[in-house]
Amino acid sequence: MSVSMRRRLLVGALGAAALLVALAPAGAASAGNKNHGSSVSVGNLVLQPTERGYRGTLPITITLRGTANVLPVVTVTEPVAGSFTSLLPEGPCFPRNDGPRRTVDCTIDRFEPGERRTVYAEFEVLTDTRPYPMVATGGRVDVSVDSVPVRGGEALSALFRSTTGSVRHPRPYVQDTVADGSLRVGPAVLNQQADGSYAGQVSVTVGYRSDAPHDEPQVQLVLPEGVRTGAGVFCPFARCVVPGGEFMPGEVRTFDIPLTAEADIVAGPLGDATAQLHLPYGNTETPDSNPADNAATFTVTAVAAA
Repeated sequence: MSVSMRRRLLVGALGAAALLVALAPAGAASAGNKNHGSSVSVGNLVLQPTERGYRGTLPITITLRGTANVLPVVTVTEPVAGSFTSLLPEGPCFPRNDGPRRTVDCTIDRFEPGERRTVYAEFEVLTDTRPYPMVATGGRVDVSVDSVPVRGGEALSALFRSTTGSVRHPRPYVQDTVADGSLRVGPAVLNQQADGSYAGQVSVTVGYRSDAPHDEPQVQLVLPEGVRTGAGVFCPFARCVVPGGEFMPGEVRTFDIPLTAEADIVAGPLGDATAQLHLPYGNTETPDSNPADNAATFTVTAVAAA
């Protein structure tokens, strides 16, 4: 997955398991816990309605006792799948997709003995704002030092403020678990350039009608022989990342994918190409309710210079 501008996670961190071991719940600390006297205090996560879903910041205050400088790890289990974006001003963060809700391990800059510090976990939920408040439960925040939990880890809920400003009597937030993407493409025409090569583009329209969690959508192209993607769109391994990051429900974006061909091709119809929409999420893909409209075929034609 390509890392979007809004998501400052170190994704694809398969090696993270070698760096960060699974952390036990804070309540599992033994009486001999070497972090005895340390504590974690977690504030309230209130998600505010914005022009693009909901956003909110969670303060996490850590007090560490001891005599040696340490590098704590903050572990956040999301109350809403795909909602965690960053830990400020610290980092880096390593997500683990154990299910729809990710668990994210973030290392913190070195603490001085006895230091107290507040860090801020940022969240974003890309869903339509509602005129009533909502709540999502099931998250958690823990802190550990050298894989030993610090006492005071807490359950984490997300309270969605209504568009009228209310937080009273919230309804449960029910997030979609199945995506509903769509893909349309137009024909591609490659015009001969001054050096004899050919260049053009294919217009791609991607839509999304769900708030199921996903990472940056990608469009995979299978092109006729001799045709390849050009500069201007990030297309690793023939999968072009859709500009703009994750989608809001009902959002539609159109963008062009540059295409090129060498001068030695024969002008005229070059054959059919296919485009396939992918909705990655961590190391898997978000299931789609109608996969048929995630694929399209288009023609590629080369036009010689007059």
